[in-house]
Amino acid sequence: MRIFIVITIVFLLMSSGLSASDSDSLDSYLKNAGSAFARNEYPLALELYHKALQCDTLNVNALHNLGVLYSMRKEHAKSLVYFKRALALDSTDAELFNSAGISYLNLGDTSRALTSYRRAVALEGDKLDFLHNLGSLCVTSGKHREAQKVLSKMIELDSTDTEAHFLMGNICMGRQDYAGAEKYLDVAAERAPDRPRYLYYQASIKDRLKKRDIAEKIYLKAIELYPDYFEAHQRLGVMYVVMQKFPEALEHFKEAARIRPEDDDTQVFLGAVYMYNNMPEEAEKVYDSLVVRNPQAAQKMINLIGPPGEE
Repeated sequence: MRIFIVITIVFLLMSSGLSASDSDSLDSYLKNAGSAFARNEYPLALELYHKALQCDTLNVNALHNLGVLYSMRKEHAKSLVYFKRALALDSTDAELFNSAGISYLNLGDTSRALTSYRRAVALEGDKLDFLHNLGSLCVTSGKHREAQKVLSKMIELDSTDTEAHFLMGNICMGRQDYAGAEKYLDVAAERAPDRPRYLYYQASIKDRLKKRDIAEKIYLKAIELYPDYFEAHQRLGVMYVVMQKFPEALEHFKEAARIRPEDDDTQVFLGAVYMYNNMPEEAEKVYDSLVVRNPQAAQKMINLIGPPGEE
């Protein structure tokens, strides 16, 4: 999922009642901090924004950028201290709400992240970065109806947005609208053919639609781009079992087991596919290992052994 951090470097004098020398110092600190930020000199920018804040404790620009800098340092709880102070002074700044949402999300507080992203979008509904953050989080939170509205708005604003099409495809897949999912995922994969994740989901929907010859080629392309793509190996292995291409299935379950040897579902299929390939000794080794660590998985393997049927 992509997260967009909107960095605001606005050289404004936000307070009143400062002496001329204080005003000059504040202005200098803000300008120099902004320049350091632009040059990726983050420790210096942090120091200068703190000095600006000493001159004016109510300066929203300094508060916001300190929050962003601490968020970039993965000190998300600390970043929220500054974002909250800034929002207490200016609750109309959409970028502040978006930045706070990022910190909340990184702290695992999905509810507050959603609230912050919604406020950002309510204030600036045509900002693609804000829409993207809200839409992505709605998808991962299972709020598909809201996600669909947000992503539709994104595609309306920018029909070339590849990730929006990808996420819309995921929503359609979750609703079992496989034809709709195929349409969106085909667009995403066509525009970004070097993204293994896009290809994997495109192959998955082709597989569900029983377009397995096409799905096979796309899975293999995803694996070519990312040889350790566990899910692609596993799903391709399952598809080969359905197609009764047992040697090919074995190859990919071996790879999946190499990548994640602790995954019991992979071991279940690996053991069964050994039997499909008339390799009982290898199957027995897998079974014996499963009996020790997960008897239920061992039973699943036994249940799978036999002529595999169509999904």
